[in-house]
Amino acid sequence: MIEGGYTDIHMHVIPYADDGAEDFDDALAMLRMAYEEGIRNVIATPHSAGFDRWRNDIRKNYELLKEKAEDEPIGINLMLGSEIRIFPDEMGKIFKNIKKGKYPTLNGTNKLLAEFQPGERDFDDVAKCMHMLTDSGYVPIIAHAERYQFSVDQIYELKERGCLIQINYADVIPIGDHPMPKKANIMLRDKMVSFIATDAHRSTRRTPHIGVALKYLYNTYNDVYIDKIVRTEIME
Repeated sequence: MIEGGYTDIHMHVIPYADDGAEDFDDALAMLRMAYEEGIRNVIATPHSAGFDRWRNDIRKNYELLKEKAEDEPIGINLMLGSEIRIFPDEMGKIFKNIKKGKYPTLNGTNKLLAEFQPGERDFDDVAKCMHMLTDSGYVPIIAHAERYQFSVDQIYELKERGCLIQINYADVIPIGDHPMPKKANIMLRDKMVSFIATDAHRSTRRTPHIGVALKYLYNTYNDVYIDKIVRTEIME
């Protein structure tokens, strides 16, 4: 196990952007927690709906948070992205917003974090949306892939079509027959996961604590593979 230097590509740390950080104090507390856990690179990923409402405010608060974190200093390299909700019947509008930069990709790269609607069951529609993105040169990363109604084989089909898979630290430790950890561990066993992220929302709930999950991961799976998916290089 390599201590520290972890990268988190999915954190709701920008205040007043969505259901994440309540204010700047909360956001800074989240970043301090992340640093203590060994995380050094964080991509802030507000929900795309926030950019529909407060696009300029979100970007301004991102810059202010980055400045505050650097002034302290916390020691976190903070980058901007978004978590883009995919609505198949609104894909034309979503695609336009991505191309215009209204919905930021991850640190300005061709990679973007995509989430599906809770309870989404129409795999064919979702696959068409992902194809639209990959066909245009984007690399969709499926956020918390273990949480959807789709089967593992369907998630793998999306990976074969050019998507990458992200799972949450909170879902890796088995809890009886709970389906989310079960699905997450199947994908880990098959080495289909590209990223593990916190999906942290507050300093008081859904926090960026990863220590227990990391211990489980390194005790259960190959160290080289786990290093690769938790210590991903900064996306440039």
